[in-house]
Amino acid sequence: MFGYTPEEVLGRNVAILAPEPDRSAHQGYIERYLRTGKRRIIGIGREVLAQRKDGTTFPIRLAVSEACLGEHRIFTAILHDLTDYKRVEQELRQSRDDLDRAQALAQTGSWRFDVRHNTLVWSAETYRIFGIPEGTPVTYELFLAYVHPDDRERIDREWQAALRGAPYDTEHRIVVDGVTKWVHEMAELEFDADGNVTGGFGAVADITARKQVEEALRAERDRAQRYLDLAGASFIALDTEGRVTLLNRRGSDLLGIPPEEMLGKDWFEVTVPRRDRRRIRAAFQQLLSGDPTALQSFEFFAHPVLTRGGEERLIAWHNSVLRDESGKVIGTLSSGEDVTESRRAEQRLHLIAELSTVLAGVLSEEDVLRQAARAATTRYADYCIVDLVTADDSFRRVVVHGTDERKQALVAPLADYPPQKEVLEQLPAMAQVLREHQPLLIAEATDAFLTAMAQDERHLEALRQLEVASAIIVPMIARGRILGSVMVLRTPDHPRFTREDAEVVDLFAHRTALALDNARLYAAEQKARTEAEEANQAKDQFVSLVSHELRTPLNAISSGIALLRRSISQDGRVLHALEIIDRNATLQARLVNDLIDLSRLQRGKLQFQRAPVDLTKVVQLSVLAYQQEAQDAGLTLEHRTEEGLWVYGDFDRLQQVVMNLLSNATKFTPAPGSVCVRLHRGDNDTACISVEDTGIGLAPEQLDRLFQMFGQGDVAAQRRPGLGIGLALVKGIVERHGGRIWAESEGVGKGSRFTVALPLLTTAAPAAREATPERPSARLLLVEDNADTRTLIADSLTLDGYDVRAAASGEEALQVLQEFRPDLMLVDIGLPGMDGIEFLRRARALRWVANVPAFAVTGYGAEEDVRRGREAGFIGHFVKPIDLRALEDRIRELLGSPAIP
Repeated sequence: MFGYTPEEVLGRNVAILAPEPDRSAHQGYIERYLRTGKRRIIGIGREVLAQRKDGTTFPIRLAVSEACLGEHRIFTAILHDLTDYKRVEQELRQSRDDLDRAQALAQTGSWRFDVRHNTLVWSAETYRIFGIPEGTPVTYELFLAYVHPDDRERIDREWQAALRGAPYDTEHRIVVDGVTKWVHEMAELEFDADGNVTGGFGAVADITARKQVEEALRAERDRAQRYLDLAGASFIALDTEGRVTLLNRRGSDLLGIPPEEMLGKDWFEVTVPRRDRRRIRAAFQQLLSGDPTALQSFEFFAHPVLTRGGEERLIAWHNSVLRDESGKVIGTLSSGEDVTESRRAEQRLHLIAELSTVLAGVLSEEDVLRQAARAATTRYADYCIVDLVTADDSFRRVVVHGTDERKQALVAPLADYPPQKEVLEQLPAMAQVLREHQPLLIAEATDAFLTAMAQDERHLEALRQLEVASAIIVPMIARGRILGSVMVLRTPDHPRFTREDAEVVDLFAHRTALALDNARLYAAEQKARTEAEEANQAKDQFVSLVSHELRTPLNAISSGIALLRRSISQDGRVLHALEIIDRNATLQARLVNDLIDLSRLQRGKLQFQRAPVDLTKVVQLSVLAYQQEAQDAGLTLEHRTEEGLWVYGDFDRLQQVVMNLLSNATKFTPAPGSVCVRLHRGDNDTACISVEDTGIGLAPEQLDRLFQMFGQGDVAAQRRPGLGIGLALVKGIVERHGGRIWAESEGVGKGSRFTVALPLLTTAAPAAREATPERPSARLLLVEDNADTRTLIADSLTLDGYDVRAAASGEEALQVLQEFRPDLMLVDIGLPGMDGIEFLRRARALRWVANVPAFAVTGYGAEEDVRRGREAGFIGHFVKPIDLRALEDRIRELLGSPAIP
């Protein structure tokens, strides 16, 4: 230990084993003990320095004891070399110092407690964090006193739970010298086999700086959020997993979900429809890849999103990637614009334009419906089904169409299941289509709906095979008559139908109905033309024969009477007889003239279904129909309308006027050009529609013959020579409405303007006229030309308590209907001039009369007459002479008692 051999130290002073500076002190201790007996250290270990033979010093623990052997006192010493111990102790001290410095740098302290020894030890940094002098005895109560009052109850609750085995990992505030600090605490407790706490250790970190940074970042984020909330677009930021990290107020309003609720949520799972989820997520991953091609492909990208209410909105996104300081992609930032309405408008335009294109020139009823169904499934739906109303008010299914071969095979079995009256009567919603002539939207086609529609199990299974998600059913109406219905269906592969979609399909059905009606009219016209040519020849021969055969003898009779008056005596009886003969001859001549005039009256004339017409709607629908055609021709089509301009006329004919003028303008305006339609109030209570173009213009001499039939003229650069009969037809329609039309142009190449002026409707507004005030009794309209019969029926029904208004002709009855709103109409079929069937057709064209029931009161009682009356719309048939009691019973059965609740 000292580097000496025993021989070298035996007999020498023990002081040689001490360092030179300590030898005199050791020698003094020994001498004092020997002299006085007073000892300082005997038997107690003490750390001192020793010196080796080579002069190096080292620490030892020295324990000295004394023993007496006779007269001699012997001292023994036990020495322990503490070199290694001191080295380890130094290393431990250094390690502890390093730990303290590390904890100070990390601002993280530690603590440990031992239940068995009842000790709780804090590190220096823990003391510093809590602002407690190091070495101060600490208890749980002391710790809790430093916890912020608002956090104290929670922390105590969490610590008590930790003592029962729950994890302890929490953040809370402490108050040190009046200053609030944030700490993050974690603990790991130790338990014995019985689950009792034996001890544990933990760490506490001062996270005040972090919290301050977080608060600053939060404030900065809130400031950025406020800026984004003021933006006109929706902003969304996602991390690389697709979780929402930012959502501005506009985006929140779009989704109907608060921003805080969306933070951390998977954007694709919450907002993207299931059918599109995989595709959109794949696009997102490509965007994150940073590939320039992907960035270019998905920089502008549109996809549907689901709102909280389940509505789908189409959003056009402008996407960019987010990177950290190192350039690593950490997410995406997207700004979005809701383009739902513009896309729907585009779809409407395409659908109507395509329908107009495919139906142009189609004159076969079958081709019209087949082409319409194909257009619907190409642009708007997965399936289209068309049913037509037959003569007996039943339905005939004429078209079932699917978008592809698979869907066509699925929908084909439905051809065997046209709608049945008994089924429809069980579906109140169908009344909206059949009686009120309104579109029916089934936003969610449930199995219960399919079951209600099904006629048997096979039908139900066929409906289920279609996987219908939503449907729209709309009536096809032309000239006030329902021709049938169109049903379009969508599967879950497409967004569900909305009210806006129902309006589009309604317009689609209206266009189809017009084309169908035109096809029928064309077929009827072709048939009628052939028959008319034959009938006209026979009629001309008959009229000529009647004129000759009846007028010739009448002429002879009249001449003979004149001769007799001059040649015979003044016998009173003879003169009286001559007067009788003359009067009847004159009457007979009048009948002959009436017959000839009637044949002229029945020659073909344009029919008009008059009602209050909103010219704004006329202009808007016309422009909508020609928008795509104008765009394809490279033209800009605009319209400006003044609201509240109503006229009394035929809606379809007035629309025909505007569309013919638009056709003329687009035909003679080269690209790039523009066409503008204006509706405004003119002079003298007129409404003016002007169609102005930047086309080839007109020379002054052309204006004079512009509206003549077949008035043509060659103009440079026009695509078709001449103006044909279109403007002549427009002029005729306008004049039949009491209006006028004129054209203006500054010359060739300077465009032209056509203006139509129509008299404004001066009576009450249509909405006001449709309002029906409370009335004390049911109101009946009686149309009967025979005065005696009219008086008899009217008086009888009046005595029964009904409010009866009578008219002698169909024309008079139509005038009555302008101010009288009947609950039931009683109509004689055999009216002079306009017969009862024609009257009912014209009356039904009036909105407020369209659903009013009607009884036929007539002298025609054959089975064929009853059938014709039913097809025309009469729901009851009474043959003259009328049983008034039976008539009154039938009225009461239909309307109830005369007084209406």
